[in-house]
Amino acid sequence: MRHIRPLVLLVYLLLTGGFLALLLAPWPPQPPPTPKERWEDFQQWLGKPPTELSLRVWSAIPEDEQSVVFITRAEEIPLRTLVTKLELEPAGSTEEIPRALLPENTETTTLYRMPQSRLLCDNSYEWGYYIHELLLAQLDNQQALLAIRYQYEDEDMNSAPSIEAWHDEAPYRKETSVRQAALAVASVFSPFWIPLGILLILRRFDFRKRSHHLIWYGVTFLVPPMVYLTCILLTIPPSPTQAIALFTAFIFIMPVGIAASAIVQLVARRSIRSSEVPPEKN
Repeated sequence: MRHIRPLVLLVYLLLTGGFLALLLAPWPPQPPPTPKERWEDFQQWLGKPPTELSLRVWSAIPEDEQSVVFITRAEEIPLRTLVTKLELEPAGSTEEIPRALLPENTETTTLYRMPQSRLLCDNSYEWGYYIHELLLAQLDNQQALLAIRYQYEDEDMNSAPSIEAWHDEAPYRKETSVRQAALAVASVFSPFWIPLGILLILRRFDFRKRSHHLIWYGVTFLVPPMVYLTCILLTIPPSPTQAIALFTAFIFIMPVGIAASAIVQLVARRSIRSSEVPPEKN
């Protein structure tokens, strides 16, 4: 083992260094979502995105909230349907809408608002948007404005009166990159390769003893479940969605990890045997 230990150490350090480089490298930020993509976040309740759509900023909101402000042509907004489905009521005055939300040289002709907080629930009732405020306005330039202040909710689905989705969900958007994929793979399999790599670096760990095999597969069977369980416990209280996702990932990942550790063991044992110097004959 001492003959191949430098090579094992080099490979292990390269893998670790590569993972850290992916994690710490100054990668360019993800481009901001387009107006169409932001609308699709609410497509289950608003319908398909209008053809002409722009975004504005809702400033001066609490840090724990998010917001989105859409501007589109009034004819592309199903005004009556949204007022009914979203349980909106006419505002007392069109001046209730913050002036900063309106485009320049624009006035509000009709304004509806959500009278109290609501929870927009998806069809599965596993997540939704907790709506703090929602404004729907017709403007005097044949445009419409839809402004929403909200929080993502996937734990307390009884936090407010709910409004069910009545449209189909938007098509799933793939937001992956080479870096994200590599980080995901490294994060998933790190409970395997980190402790196994350390064992290979340890002196005198050469699979010659039964205890070496027990330790090797013991790490494979015990460490990953402990890591995944810790991840679940760190999200206290863990949401059902997070717990199910981690448990499902664990079920599918464990056989792959066990197979990979068995392959690594076979390669390491063969390398050890090939590196041994045969005894000299007298």
